[in-house]
Parts: sequence; C-alpha cells; structure tokens
Amino acid sequence: MRPKGRLALGALVACVALLAIAAVAYAANTYKVFGKGTPYGAGSPAKPLPKKLFIGYQVDSDDGKQPSPVKSYEFRIQGGTQFAKYFPKCTIKQANAKEFAKADAACRKAKVGFGWVRNTTAPPGADLNGPEILTCNLRLTMYNLGYGIALRLDGSPEATDPRMKCVIPIGQSIEARWTKPRVRGKPGSGLKFTVPPNLLRPLPGLDNSVRYVESTINRIVRTVTINGRKRRVPYIGSIACANKTTRYVQVVFTSEAGQTTVAEQKTRC
Repeated sequence: MRPKGRLALGALVACVALLAIAAVAYAANTYKVFGKGTPYGAGSPAKPLPKKLFIGYQVDSDDGKQPSPVKSYEFRIQGGTQFAKYFPKCTIKQANAKEFAKADAACRKAKVGFGWVRNTTAPPGADLNGPEILTCNLRLTMYNLGYGIALRLDGSPEATDPRMKCVIPIGQSIEARWTKPRVRGKPGSGLKFTVPPNLLRPLPGLDNSVRYVESTINRIVRTVTINGRKRRVPYIGSIACANKTTRYVQVVFTSEAGQTTVAEQKTRC
C-alpha cells in the first residue's frame, strides 16, 4: 500500500547513515526506522565524507487499526552535513507542476534522489484487514531546492507499475527544509516537512496514513568556490560520528494534536 500525490508521504532525507530498526509506540502507532549510508566512515569538517543515503520507515498500529495520520516529520542525522546550495536547483513551483513530465523537465538537473511510498486511506479506526481500506502507491522523486528538497509524489489508478497504483490521481510536491539539529551533543543535519491537509485527508471522511517509505539520496560531489577557495564538496556528507563505530539517527513524528514521538536508532558510522 502506498500514498499518492495528494496523499501523504514520508520521506526523506537528510544526511548520513542509518542502518537499523527502531520501534516506538505513538498512541496507536508504532514506528520502525531503517537505512544505511555508504561508504561507511565519519569524515571531518575539513573533509566531509560524501554519502549515498538510503533511509526509510514503516508505520503500523498496535491494535490492527488504521494508524493515525502524522502531520509533520523531521529526520535528524548525527554528524551529517549538506552543501545543497552549491548544487543545481529548481523552485518548489516548478517541482509542483500538475504533470510530472513538466516538473521533471524543469527540475531534471536538480534531481538528487528517488523512492517509493505506500499509503492506506480509510475511515478513522478502520480494521486494516477490512473492506474499507483503500491503498495508494506513489513514486517519490527528490529535487534540490537549495534550502531543502522538493518531495514529488506521483501515482494514478491507470498506472501500469504497481508501485504507482493509487485509487486517485496524485501529482504534487511537498516542500522540505534543511535543519541543523544537535543529536546527543553532536552537530547534525536534518530535513523537516509538514504534510498538506489535502494529503492527510484526500477524500471526505477518510484519513490517509503513510505506511511505508523508502528513499535514496544519491552520492553527488562537485567542485565549488567557498570563501575564495575551491573545494570538492558532497551534496550529503558526514563530518562526525558518536564514536569510531556508531552514529545515531532520530526521526520526529508529530501528530495533528501536536504530540511528538522521537524514534532513535543506533547505526553503523
């Protein structure tokens, strides 16, 4: 089951690595976070280590019912850094074009990653095995905005790829912004976004719950001039870990009522 353009998403991104499984109860929701960043290594502020980042999460309920919608997300990566403003970018308006072909034509040079999202849409409290559950699978395309990432969602009832099959047509981008959190006393990088109302409730009387998200941010490096000096910098990279073998990843889930749940995972540096 996966979400659609006007369904929610979870997505992604931030900077470094996570490789694991973290489960946290949030009301009736449970969360698992997983991923990895390669190549492994800490890097340093003088020489950030470029990373290819895979990150995802899964949302379930502890009672077999439709999970409650999550309004906003923030991914926090310990020791992560980003140089997004030095890479090709497009605008959120361009990324939010109704047709994917038009958005991709304007933003192709700014593409930094991809992924898939699964959603279930149903009345609040519906049985996950019941007939009321509708599914929506979406393709996730990520475009650099400089100050963040446009999370583009696409799917439709006519899609031939089952990973894009959704009960309603979706073609929409969510604006995610970079943050600078500290994780267990270490500097980090984060990505935060809020799900638009039309994605939380795409149809009258129905809640949309993001159930599974997987995404990859590509390992991209380029030479730029910073403070008058040429440097080779990554789009996403690492400058530190908790120690030589470990780093921590946090995902903050915030409900419509403002309740927050922080899922933390210890992963390989």
